[in-house]
Amino acid sequence: LHRIRDPWRWTASFGILLRPPKQKKFVRRIIVHERYGDFLLDHEYDVAVVELASAIEFTSDTHSVCLPEASHIFPDNTSCFVTGWGALENDGYSVNQLRQAEVRIISTEVCNRRQVYGGAITPGMLCAGYLEGQVDACQVSLFIGSS
Repeated sequence: LHRIRDPWRWTASFGILLRPPKQKKFVRRIIVHERYGDFLLDHEYDVAVVELASAIEFTSDTHSVCLPEASHIFPDNTSCFVTGWGALENDGYSVNQLRQAEVRIISTEVCNRRQVYGGAITPGMLCAGYLEGQVDACQVSLFIGSS
C-alpha cells in the first residue's frame, strides 16, 4: 500500500472516453480511509480521496460529481454505476475505452449467505452487483459513448 500512498507516482485523467486524456493532473495528496488496513487481501474500508496539485477545467466533457453525506445509507437495490479501463477478464489487459456498468446494492445479509460470499462481507464493505451473475466491475463490456 505504500506505493499507492505516494502521490508522485500517480496522475489523474479527465474528460475522456478514449485514451489519451484531454486533461491530466498531478496528485498532491492521497487520503486513505483511516480504518483501512495495510493487509494484502484486506478490502475493508478500501477507499481513498485524491487531492490534485492543480484545478480541473470543467468542460462539456468534464463534470463534477456529488458525493453523499458520510452518514448516508444506500437502500438495498439502489442503482449504482462502476466505470473504468480495467481488464474485461481475469488476468486480461486493460482497455482503451472507458467502460460503465450499472449494478445494484445488495444487503450485507444477502451477500453473507453461504452460497454468495459466505460471511466475508464486513461492515466496512459495500456489496453490489447481481446475484444472477450479470455484468459487474469485473466484467464490464458496455461501451458508454464516443468522443
